Amino acid sequence: MEKQRLIFLDIAIGIAILAVIIGHAGVDHYKVVTYAMFLFHVPLFFLRSGYLINEKKEPASYIFNSIKRLLPPYLILCLGIWLADCCTMIAFKGSINLKEMTISRIIATLYAAGRTVTLPNGYMVLPCGYGWFFVALLVARLAVYFMVRKNDNITSLLWVSLLACAGVKLTLMGYWPPFSLFPACIATVYVYLGWWMKKTNFLNRPLKVSVVVIGILLWIFLSRKMPLDICKALVQQGMLAIIGSLLACLLVITLSQKLARKENLTLFVRFLRWCGENSLWILVVSGIESRFYPYYNFFEILSQSMGNYLVAYILLLLAKITLTLSLTFVVKKLYSFLGDKLRTEQTIHG
Repeated sequence: MEKQRLIFLDIAIGIAILAVIIGHAGVDHYKVVTYAMFLFHVPLFFLRSGYLINEKKEPASYIFNSIKRLLPPYLILCLGIWLADCCTMIAFKGSINLKEMTISRIIATLYAAGRTVTLPNGYMVLPCGYGWFFVALLVARLAVYFMVRKNDNITSLLWVSLLACAGVKLTLMGYWPPFSLFPACIATVYVYLGWWMKKTNFLNRPLKVSVVVIGILLWIFLSRKMPLDICKALVQQGMLAIIGSLLACLLVITLSQKLARKENLTLFVRFLRWCGENSLWILVVSGIESRFYPYYNFFEILSQSMGNYLVAYILLLLAKITLTLSLTFVVKKLYSFLGDKLRTEQTIHG
């Protein structure tokens, strides 16, 4: 049962990470697709994280493992963003103030915000790109871990609800603290519900047809405009957006469960599972390579040369997905090679 559970989680996250790539293509002509992707891709990551929480672990061990898993990709992503910005600055402007660029990127890494933040002294902190996700996930995981260790289900639910409301309200008031705290406040709702779904075996129960229909209709309805942007702690359509995102996540999970039950996984399902297993790597690579390639410009060139926006959009998405996944495969192989070489050196000299 555990193996089956991990397979469907990998498939679900594989779908979510592809949705992240599609949702960040930056094409204004098909915003409905972007909005539909935003409704479930990041929430599904948070749900999965909560599903995997083991509150019986010792706090020191849990904190260490969480940091060990999430901090390295965050730092690699921030380093990659610095390198990409330096390269693009040189390419387009012919020169660069390396000291100023480096200092601004270090501050952005330390502040860990998903949007530009103006401090009281007037200094403008740059966003850390996709890096906000790693920091918000770390904060939300630890918060929910300690909540469920010390409180009953009702008390924990009240706490995460209070945190989410506070995060949204304070964002609207213009506050934005470091470490993506307000996005993390919203994320605790999904992390907690993921943990609750595991404890109650909720995902082992089939969804009712009425729930599926309501979920699809609500998903379509909410995709008319941006319903949810956790990165900026914005919940544009209130509780309806939260419910809609949860239903969208459940629909994707249900689909993933059905795919995972196949005795012989098809090539496409194995592809989705690979994407899920390497989702953090894909997120890092996508966050870096998107700084190099202005996809919205490519779309304009393609659409003008082909005279068809839809075909140009599909080709753009296929190119973006292919490039991101290919680079991820290469980077992962290189990382494994360097890790093996380092361990070999340590063995020889140890």
